[in-house]
Amino acid sequence: MNYKLNRLDTITIFLVIVLAMAFFKILTLSSDPTKQTEIQIALNVILVFVTVVYVIITNLILSDSKKSREIDFKRLQLETFYLPLHFALTSMEEFKKPSPELDFLFSHIYLGEGDVPQLLIKYADYKEKKNLSDEEVGELRTNLSTKVNKDIEIIKKDIQKLRNV
Repeated sequence: MNYKLNRLDTITIFLVIVLAMAFFKILTLSSDPTKQTEIQIALNVILVFVTVVYVIITNLILSDSKKSREIDFKRLQLETFYLPLHFALTSMEEFKKPSPELDFLFSHIYLGEGDVPQLLIKYADYKEKKNLSDEEVGELRTNLSTKVNKDIEIIKKDIQKLRNV
C-alpha cells in the first residue's frame, strides 16, 4: 500500500469524528432510558470504528516513515562509504599513503556491510605494516573490490525496491 496521508486528510478525518460525536451527544439528551442505552451502544461502536481507522492510518504513516528512513540510510551508505571506497579502489594513489580520503572512509566504516569493513581494515593495515606479499595484496584488493561492487549493486536494488513498494 503506497498511501501518503496529507494534512487535508487528517483534518477531514478529525472533523468527521468531531461532527459525529457532537451529533450523537445531541441525541443523548433524550430522556428515554432505553433510547439512551441504544445511543450509548451506537456511540461505542462508532468509537471502536474510529479507533480502528486511526490505528490503520497510524500504521500507514509509520510504515511510510520507516521506508523513508531505510532509503535515507541506504543512500548514506552508498554516498558516504561505498562510492568513495569504490573510487579509492580504482585509483591506487588513495591507498599508497595516508590521505584525507582514507581517513574519511575509516570514519564511516560502520556503514559497511558483511566482510567489507574487515577487508578494508586488513588492506589498510597492510599498507602500514607491509606484512603481505604482492600476490596476497592483489588478491585482497580484488576481493575487496568485488565485494564493494556487489554491495553497491545490492544497495541500489534495495533503494529501487523500497521506492516502488
